[in-house]
Amino acid sequence: MADLLAADMQGADLEMTNLEKVKLQRVNLRKANLKTARLFEADLSSAELQDAVFQSAFYNEKTRFPEDFDPVSAGMYLIAPKVSLQGANLVGALLFEVDLSEADLTGVNLTEAHLEKANLQGATLKGASFKGAELLQTNLSGADLTGADLSFASLKEAIIVDTKFQDACYNRRTEFPQGFDPVSAGMRWIDIDID
Repeated sequence: MADLLAADMQGADLEMTNLEKVKLQRVNLRKANLKTARLFEADLSSAELQDAVFQSAFYNEKTRFPEDFDPVSAGMYLIAPKVSLQGANLVGALLFEVDLSEADLTGVNLTEAHLEKANLQGATLKGASFKGAELLQTNLSGADLTGADLSFASLKEAIIVDTKFQDACYNRRTEFPQGFDPVSAGMRWIDIDID
């Protein structure tokens, strides 16, 4: 666990930074850019956050904020089982090993997101974009990916028991677990390739 107690990080560019479990008490984060940062279990309880940008940053129920700070108003996303993130823009998100079981992720943009070993069991992922996403060893058991875009996505070793793929699209760059047949799963081939 990193320790940045009382550090001066005013105006720092921490976009897409993994700050999981980092101690940020009394840290000066005024005007810092924390867009899409991963703040799971981070301690910002006494940090200076005036004019810091947290748009699309991620936190969980163990993340600590100052008493007067509202992560939802700051544009942050709570990552936890059964949450609703319908239509959220999570492009390139660092969501490896998260638990989003039974979450509603309808229409979410997860293009090039990192979802390795994530738990999406029973999640609603209808119409979600997983273009170029990493879903290695991701648990998709019982998930609904109806109409999702899986072009260029890697689902190597993903757990896909009772997963709905009806009308989800894929291309020749989509990687599936060994023995998985996208045609019999009701998926649609799309002929797009970018070399």
